[in-house]
Amino acid sequence: WTQIHRAILAHLPLRNLHWKTASRPSIRTIQELGLTLVAFDTLRDEHASQIPSSLLEKPLVNIYVVTCEDNDVYKASVKKQIKDWFALVSQKKNQEWLILLVVRPDNRAGGGNFFQMRSSVMDKIRADFNVGKRDRCVQLAWSPGVEDPVAWADLIAKLKDGLLSAFDAAVIAREEEVKRLDSQRQMPGWNFCQYTILKASLATSFEGMNLLEDAQIQFEELEASFFQVLRERNLSWFGKLIDLKPGDDTLPLLSLTRKPYRDLLLANTISVFDYRIYLLALQCSLLGKAGRVADAGRKAASFLSGFGRRLRESRDPLPEYFVESWTYASCVSVVQQCDKWADSFQLEGALLSTFNSVKGELYELARTQVEKLGVQLGHLPNKPPFSMSVPAASRPGTPSSAGSIPAHKGKISSEPILAATRSLEAFDKLYVSVTNRAISMYDKGGRRKFALKLHGCIAALDLLRARNANANQTYASLPAHYAHHSWTGLEAFMLLRAMETHTQAEQTKDRAWAEAALGFLRAYVSLGAQAMLGGLAPGTDEAEYVARVVAGLREACGDAESDVAVLDHPALVSSVQDTVARQAEDEDGSFLDLHVRNILPCDIAIDRVVVHVSGSDGRQFEYSSEEELTLVRGDNTISLFCPNPAHGVLALESSDIHLSRIVFQRSHRATTLVLPPSSTSSTTISTTTSLPTLIHLPRDPRNLDVRISRPLSIHLDEPPRVIVTLSTGRNAVTSATLKLSAPGNGRFVVKEARFDGAVAEGPSLECVEEWLVLQNLPPDAEFHIAIPHTHGMGAEVQKVTAQIDYNPSDSKRSTRSLRATQTVSTALPVEVKVQDIFRGDSLFSKFTIYTVSSQHITISSARLEAHGDASALDITACASASSSLVTLTPSKPATFLFKVRSKAERRERDTLHLRIRYRMLREELEAIVDRHVRTALSDSKLEAHAEEARARIMRWLETDGTWADMYSVTGELVIGQAQQSSDDVDDAVKLSLRQNSREESRRDGTWREMVIPVDLPFMNIISSAQIRLPVEPDGDFFAGRPISTLLAINTSFHWGLANEAAKTHGYRMRFDVDAPGADWLVCGRKRGEFLAKDKATFEVAITLLPLRHGLLALPNVTVMPLPLAGSELTMGSMALPSAETYQLHGAERVLVLPRGGRSTFVLDMSGSS
Repeated sequence: WTQIHRAILAHLPLRNLHWKTASRPSIRTIQELGLTLVAFDTLRDEHASQIPSSLLEKPLVNIYVVTCEDNDVYKASVKKQIKDWFALVSQKKNQEWLILLVVRPDNRAGGGNFFQMRSSVMDKIRADFNVGKRDRCVQLAWSPGVEDPVAWADLIAKLKDGLLSAFDAAVIAREEEVKRLDSQRQMPGWNFCQYTILKASLATSFEGMNLLEDAQIQFEELEASFFQVLRERNLSWFGKLIDLKPGDDTLPLLSLTRKPYRDLLLANTISVFDYRIYLLALQCSLLGKAGRVADAGRKAASFLSGFGRRLRESRDPLPEYFVESWTYASCVSVVQQCDKWADSFQLEGALLSTFNSVKGELYELARTQVEKLGVQLGHLPNKPPFSMSVPAASRPGTPSSAGSIPAHKGKISSEPILAATRSLEAFDKLYVSVTNRAISMYDKGGRRKFALKLHGCIAALDLLRARNANANQTYASLPAHYAHHSWTGLEAFMLLRAMETHTQAEQTKDRAWAEAALGFLRAYVSLGAQAMLGGLAPGTDEAEYVARVVAGLREACGDAESDVAVLDHPALVSSVQDTVARQAEDEDGSFLDLHVRNILPCDIAIDRVVVHVSGSDGRQFEYSSEEELTLVRGDNTISLFCPNPAHGVLALESSDIHLSRIVFQRSHRATTLVLPPSSTSSTTISTTTSLPTLIHLPRDPRNLDVRISRPLSIHLDEPPRVIVTLSTGRNAVTSATLKLSAPGNGRFVVKEARFDGAVAEGPSLECVEEWLVLQNLPPDAEFHIAIPHTHGMGAEVQKVTAQIDYNPSDSKRSTRSLRATQTVSTALPVEVKVQDIFRGDSLFSKFTIYTVSSQHITISSARLEAHGDASALDITACASASSSLVTLTPSKPATFLFKVRSKAERRERDTLHLRIRYRMLREELEAIVDRHVRTALSDSKLEAHAEEARARIMRWLETDGTWADMYSVTGELVIGQAQQSSDDVDDAVKLSLRQNSREESRRDGTWREMVIPVDLPFMNIISSAQIRLPVEPDGDFFAGRPISTLLAINTSFHWGLANEAAKTHGYRMRFDVDAPGADWLVCGRKRGEFLAKDKATFEVAITLLPLRHGLLALPNVTVMPLPLAGSELTMGSMALPSAETYQLHGAERVLVLPRGGRSTFVLDMSGSS
């Protein structure tokens, strides 16, 4: 048996048991279950105790181990022994039984008789003792020294099944007993202590089976039942609220052996104090065993906090400082017990951080008890932060009914608390020690905000004990930590303390003090004076104190090396209410009104105010005040000035209020806030956007202005240029610097910049590095500056930025700046294609002009001009000079034809220029509308509406295109019916536009010019081929009848470069008569070669045979030079000379008649087949 016992223990504990019971909806899994094997004859009588503490006190499975290999032996003795044992165990309630037959594995491999004998013993045992279908008999093939896990599988499975079956039956019976007792709650004689013992026995049974969650549920139900009894005020089963014994304040809170709780329950003498502690210890023990040490500590802290208040409110006599001593000692003992439980588990990551945080909470609760003790003893003042943890009834001077409660003769036993009551030094040491332990745990748990609060308490103690340097250092470091967590109240308190300790330490106000003061003012605005100034001496004037703080800011930052930026401080709130700026009337610049609200209770003297605005093109402007200002309490309106000329819509970026070196900055940009999804409405993330503040700045025509455009005349054989037009307006400019910039690889050649057009004496222009310097510019003048640029601007439409800094002669302000970004088109508006046709000494050039954009273009004229020796070329246009305007559309190009006649031989390459005079349709319409607006509104009363009317008419023309057809024919501008207005101004302008004519349109506005260089083409050989028919033919031409003709080829070198050798030797040429096979048959010399010379004619006779009748075109003749080597004919070059051939007979047709005749046919009329 000893060997078998050892072998069974080697397979324990059991693992992965699955308990499925009808009383619970889900399967419970037991990961590991330890068993104890007890001899059967050592068990006590089951009637010895009527209320067992656990279902596991009695066996769950009875096992009979037998070894027998012979049937006779089994029948003679073994069967009776098993039968006697079976008679005993079958009568036990909620217990299972198992018969284990152990056989040797070596005998199992013997002969057939052996197998028959051993099998029959097992069969007989099963037949004799198994009840029903359940098999409770198992055979184990085992011998000492032989380990076979497979042999033990059946035994382990049946053992698990028996354990769970017996435990399930016992639990069901005990739960029925608990329900029956609970249902008798209202009957006389019902006892809550007996109910507690019965409920606890069920919980401890679950705990013994490692069903910790089920055990915890039992204790929670028991706790809920107790609270129900407490609400009913039926505490007759308990003794007093608290029955104190010496040392009760220092006993370990979570110890189950600190008192005989079971005996007290059975005797119905347990106090509420002991009962609550007993129930808490049971619950925390389960949590600690399950590894939930953080939950155990949190539950204990909650109990200590709540029951501590219950003890203070009770009228039972307690020793002095008992609650503080008991709570303090219990917190420390709970931390120690939780540390012991945690040693059995490897806590990491979030679990470890949570556990440390819970220990920090326990230490802070202990610190609170020390703090309450200090206030009661007078070691700490009864004011924040020390009074925050002291109940109102415990504060000195607070009326209470404590006098009616008799004093308790006992004393506390906690040595640290006793020492703190006797000595201030011991109290401070205890207070700092427990606070530091709480801080350490909070730091390890990642709860920085709680640790910071405790740092503030230590700083308050330092301040109380006149350790000002330490207090100031701590207070000064805390506000920065609170600001990130939005704890405004704590931040405000720490800021006030930091400032006060700084003053008490008699230190100079520095940058650190300034940061604390700024934070104090921020919190002052958020919380108000009562919350912020409550910690100051009584009678402190609010406005006077805040004024001293503001004055201290100026003192603290007066010597700073750089500005101290303060973002969005709530003390000074700035905004722009009037979004339309005002132009200055006597100088360039504009005014903007800024509204500033001073929330502080005192006036603030500031140095200057600056508002930053920006344009859509990235321009930045500053509006600033000119002198020191005083912001009174409440609303202030400040007029700010910007000397830089600008107009349009600007976006408000930020506003700066300068107080010494401190700059209160407020951003006015558009912001987008992403809001988390709401748990009640939607899971979609929502956003909220604040719109930017737009400043509208009207245009002042008297301001200095700069415009950038393309020149009116574009020469493609010259470097590209832009024209910068500078209008001085009201300003007499002594000096101005101008710089152009554009994205891409292109650059402006400022060294070659010149005035475009005539300029009076005085103004000058020179280049200094990349800047153009202009001097002595008079007022009310315009200067056009042509600036070349390289071919690298990139896009067809380029943004060019002009930066100009200028100094008006009559201004007292600093240099003004103007930055203008304008769009300049670098692409050509038209595309030109040319086709050249040579005819003898004449050249016909056909120019086809296309528009490359969707906009219509009006062409006034197109001329082809020759430069240099004008007598050599005679150019004639094939259209009248007085012809009407030509309009280009994307689907309608314009064609111009010119005849160029060369009068002499060409010695060099000639270049012609095509000069196109044009303008865009929009420019044309703007000129027409401008003229008619001025004419229709010539009355001085309506002249002020001219600009608005002009813009309105152009907007109508852009949106409604019904006027286009009428305008293209007659020149009249008829506004569509959809754009009707009852305004007299608009009616007058519309009437004038209807009377417009094409001739008037030709005179309106400014025409642009484009000069395109055109190379005069070369052609070495011009050949003209002609097939000459007989002058007087013998009658008509008939199909099938040959026609004698003469082929004449005339060659000319007139359009080639003058070459005497070519004229002397000529070119070897080849001709080929190409006749359509369906029309003609060529007879004779159809192909051949000849020597071509200048102005010579080669003739050859050929015969043409028409193959059909009708109007037939004569065959084409191809003439081409031959690539023959030899210097005599090809001037030493293998390159072919250029050649072109035209047909002189190309338009001729030959009438060929059908050939007439008679045919005779003989027919057989005999009728024979």
